[in-house]
Amino acid sequence: MTDSQTVGKTAEIAPGTMKLFDLDGEKVVVANVDGAFCAFSNVCSHAGGPLCDGELVDDTVTCPWHSTIFNVRTGEALEG
Repeated sequence: MTDSQTVGKTAEIAPGTMKLFDLDGEKVVVANVDGAFCAFSNVCSHAGGPLCDGELVDDTVTCPWHSTIFNVRTGEALEG
């Protein structure tokens, strides 16, 4: 079983947006995808770019450094 921690309030993250949080020294991005909240590391696994600065479209985020596209629900790299 995974422990959960509160990092912010849902009202802080409007649908279709992301917000960066510090969770015990780790930068975590929370995205609101049509009312479903998805949390993921701020570090792009391809090139280390800051995903919080990327573009969120539906349930994907594009890394601003090398345009790698990730599914925010699964973490899977879709392109790049």
